[in-house]
Amino acid sequence: MDTSWLADLIEIEKHGSFSKAAVARNISVSALSRRIQQLEAWARHPLVERSEHPVRLTAQGRQVLLVAKAVTLELDLLRHQLGGGTGNVDPIRFLMPTSASVAIFPRLLSLLQQELGALSINLIPSNFRDVMHRFQGGEAEFALYYNCEMYLPRIPFEGTPSLVIVQDVLLPVARDAAAASERRHNQWRIVMLDDSSYLGQVAHAAMLRHQVAYTVTITGSQIMATRQFALEGMGVAWLPASLVADDLKAKRLVRVLPKIPAIPIQLHVVRQPLQLNAGHEAVWQQLQKWSRSGGFLNFSNSFA
Repeated sequence: MDTSWLADLIEIEKHGSFSKAAVARNISVSALSRRIQQLEAWARHPLVERSEHPVRLTAQGRQVLLVAKAVTLELDLLRHQLGGGTGNVDPIRFLMPTSASVAIFPRLLSLLQQELGALSINLIPSNFRDVMHRFQGGEAEFALYYNCEMYLPRIPFEGTPSLVIVQDVLLPVARDAAAASERRHNQWRIVMLDDSSYLGQVAHAAMLRHQVAYTVTITGSQIMATRQFALEGMGVAWLPASLVADDLKAKRLVRVLPKIPAIPIQLHVVRQPLQLNAGHEAVWQQLQKWSRSGGFLNFSNSFA
């Protein structure tokens, strides 16, 4: 059970309306409805009488409401005791792929704070499927995701404003060409991100299109582990230039498969469609400025 569901129930009881409660919780009505359904599944009882206008809680809902208010109050008091309750600044929550959280977000945050001052940030790295699910459930104000128009174009988040903030490229890299090739069978040894990784799917599509002969030596979902395997000489890894630019400069890694051009990928940011508070809106406005100028980072020219 997610404690955010309890806060949802409190707002529904307070406003007598799913739409007004969704505005108060800064999520869509559909996301709020899904979360209440999850809470009802947990409780094994209907908690909201939806046929009433205004909506009201069932008897079981009122029981859960008493606990919900007590739990949220205790959590707020604990947060204050731990030092998280000082000031009135709501954290700005970002969901994003793990690679972006390592290679992109620290630079993004530094630039945002230069423009807007100190920011309270909650960073939530995960894979794209989890990012999409949690963002649509209202767990963050912003989400970052990769898109590759050349090989695997993505349908954007439905009904959400989206910006391109980074022009990146996906590159095949290895410690050295000899370590990455299987001479006996004239194949490349590949350290592959699995199908849960969008970038892994793009890399697989690129090798199929260019008829690369390869054998997969290691698969996994963690991009930082994939980078480390490449550094250890275990094969070719397809990784964003933003993640391996320093490795290439220091010659810890080299670019291989020279017949395949660098694959353009873009890092998008989406926001919740409802009105955010002033601090969150200021972040969005700054992201819009960078997007209009082509993004705050561009690796496409350096690694074309």
